Amino acid sequence: MSISAIDLFCGVGGLTHGLQQSGVKVIAGYDIDEKCRLPYESNNDSNFINESVSSIVANQISSDFLNAKIKLLAGCAPCQPFSNYTQARSKDSRWSLLDEFGRLATELNPELVTMENVPELHKHSVFLDFVSTLESLGYYVTHSVAYCPDYGIPQSRKRLVLMASKFGPILPIKP
Repeated sequence: MSISAIDLFCGVGGLTHGLQQSGVKVIAGYDIDEKCRLPYESNNDSNFINESVSSIVANQISSDFLNAKIKLLAGCAPCQPFSNYTQARSKDSRWSLLDEFGRLATELNPELVTMENVPELHKHSVFLDFVSTLESLGYYVTHSVAYCPDYGIPQSRKRLVLMASKFGPILPIKP
């Protein structure tokens, strides 16, 4: 089964790298920080596209997905607006980026969607709206908080992981 992915908010490509190591073909990574291009393209077999997720038109990605048997839309929206350390959430322009992720999922209707972020995100309406949007599109959605060291990641932190599938329920792997 061949999976092709687009990585939104790709940064230097950590998620892309992991997806490629697991056999997923990542067609492109989108990010607004041009400084991420060199490490992204040097460490991954994929194209870096310097563009804001807010300005991406679904047709751009649809053409990338043209020959994909199974499409995966992946991303890690900036976590700063949802972190415990952020005091003025409503004033952060990045707050709406999860809505843009949901817009692209709606317009592209890929078979799979995944994202990760800070655990605090699940407390906010923007996340609940994102989950609701996916469910209304027919996705089976699961999300849970993973403690990174339990998965061999050398970081003492937790991450919220969401997986959505048109094929049926997806359960996170056990630590």
